[in-house]
Amino acid sequence: MIQTEDLPFIYYRIVQKNGSIRHFKAYGKVLTDNEENRRLIGTTADITDEIENYRLLEERNFELERNNKELSSFNHVASHDLQEPLRKIQTFISRLEEKEASNLSERGNLYLERIKTSSTRMRLLIDDLLQFSRTNKSEEVFEETNMNIILENAKQELAETILEKDAIITSETIPTLTVIPFQLQQLFINLIGNSLKYSKKEVSPNIKISYNKVDASDVKNKEHQV
Repeated sequence: MIQTEDLPFIYYRIVQKNGSIRHFKAYGKVLTDNEENRRLIGTTADITDEIENYRLLEERNFELERNNKELSSFNHVASHDLQEPLRKIQTFISRLEEKEASNLSERGNLYLERIKTSSTRMRLLIDDLLQFSRTNKSEEVFEETNMNIILENAKQELAETILEKDAIITSETIPTLTVIPFQLQQLFINLIGNSLKYSKKEVSPNIKISYNKVDASDVKNKEHQV
């Protein structure tokens, strides 16, 4: 070390007679009075507590990550299970508003409107919760996926809007692909949702979904095209 002046930190441990382990860090520095008088001085520090705290922090981070995954999974399941009964509630509200509103008193119609507003608010909250649980998943696992099932799931997510708009959705049979299922389902939801949102009023949307195979080089050349 005196000759090369390469003085890195040195970490080592000592196993004591009683079996306990202590961790140390050593560092050296060369002092030169003249070319012939060079000395090496250094320090050694007991870093056992630092090492143990680091290990404890790693364990807690691992436990926190596991708890976050469990919470995310719970959020996803809970929000997904809440969608079906809410969808039925909104369907019956729509039927009640369409066929029975004239039979209700002014106060009854006011209550109906408040129920409708609350159910819409609940739909937004459930969608936000579901989206939160999905976007917080750190894993990006590619799976061999039936794209037609993914498409049907997306249509179920938008069932209320599809019914309200009286939309017709047709699609070709899409082949099985290796994808991240959530991302593709979200893509279908966004595409269909935007088609419904920006459709002409008083006109039933007619949405057709098809696919075609392209070469990767073509995608790069057309990356700015929609």
